[in-house]
Amino acid sequence: MLKRVDPPLYPEFPKKEFDWRAKRARKVMSKSNLDALMLTENVNVLYATGMLSVSVGRGGWTPPSVQPTVIITQDELVFVQEQNWVRARNNKIALETTWVDNFEIVKDEVEIADVMRRYGIGRGYRVGTEFGPGTRNGIIRPRLSILEARVWNELSAQIVDGSASIWKTRMVKSSLEQDRMRKSVRAAAIALDRALDIVEPGMNQYELARKAGIFMYEGGATMVTNTQVYEPGWGGSMQKDKKIQKGNYIGIDASCEYRFYTSDLYRCALLGRRPTEGERLLYECRKGANEILEKTIKPGVPAGEIVDELKGFVEECGCILPQPVGGHGIGIQVHEPPGLKAGSLQPDFANEDEKFILEEGMMFTLEMDIRHPDAFDGRAYFNIEDDALVTSTGCDVMSDMLSRDLRIK
Repeated sequence: MLKRVDPPLYPEFPKKEFDWRAKRARKVMSKSNLDALMLTENVNVLYATGMLSVSVGRGGWTPPSVQPTVIITQDELVFVQEQNWVRARNNKIALETTWVDNFEIVKDEVEIADVMRRYGIGRGYRVGTEFGPGTRNGIIRPRLSILEARVWNELSAQIVDGSASIWKTRMVKSSLEQDRMRKSVRAAAIALDRALDIVEPGMNQYELARKAGIFMYEGGATMVTNTQVYEPGWGGSMQKDKKIQKGNYIGIDASCEYRFYTSDLYRCALLGRRPTEGERLLYECRKGANEILEKTIKPGVPAGEIVDELKGFVEECGCILPQPVGGHGIGIQVHEPPGLKAGSLQPDFANEDEKFILEEGMMFTLEMDIRHPDAFDGRAYFNIEDDALVTSTGCDVMSDMLSRDLRIK
């Protein structure tokens, strides 16, 4: 066991932020009938501690060695890591980049049961971890099964699904998180504006995507995560080694990070012609949809009521909203639950009345599928993605520096 002696040299966030996140996690745990959390997924370890190890800072990858793990009880927060005999310097990364006081070294994840015992986890305790949708446990399954058995047999405690509690902890963003997201959104917005300024028929799709990425870095991004270029037929295809055609719509999906917080924006342009009447109606409806959401998103409002109002507007425009969804959550990851949809569609986030109520500090990308029978034969749709923050009084569109008007070139 190691104890902190000196403050970290390179903390990813201030001590006040570290304490705020731990306090929020404990509050959610109490409401969710959990006595502790065991965070093993890279992004959750990053969220709780600010640990700047390569294996923690990137999501979706589980290293072959012991995954850094965080245990949160009502009294303690413990960082568990493997002794690195090859790169001894790596043992100090958590000390130098986090405000954690308690460090435990283990040879194998199975020894986490011993760490739990030392920090008071015992009979009847429920320890939540990443078992549910949208999460990925960082401990490989055979070792996790042995750990579960040890916790049950030796501690008379149980490791259970704590995914909903983890998402509830992360879904309300601190002022620091909001500031970082604003900088991420600004970098993506600048890039989209510049990329749509230079796009022209004959330009290679790869070249446009590359320039959009450069523009994001020049706008202040610390990492570019997505520069998808779409040209009919739309679909989910990435950009290709192909020249952009006159008469086509070209869409750019731009996403970048500022110190791990990920924006998600989309705009498009029409090259060399005017839109058909059906296309114009569809685009104006999609543009108006964001305006409706901007007016209706407020703390204390059920998300289902917002989507109902959105659906009513779309149908008044003569269009169709195939899925009752107004957008998705954003944060450290580009898609995070809960989404902008009714509580009945995401019961983990619903109250006793089956309603998902918006709270100040939540962030969403405004994104939905709207179709019109006279545009693209009803098989495709326009996207105008904005990133929005729920404030104390309503909705702050963080990407409002980016026009929603269709560019015709």
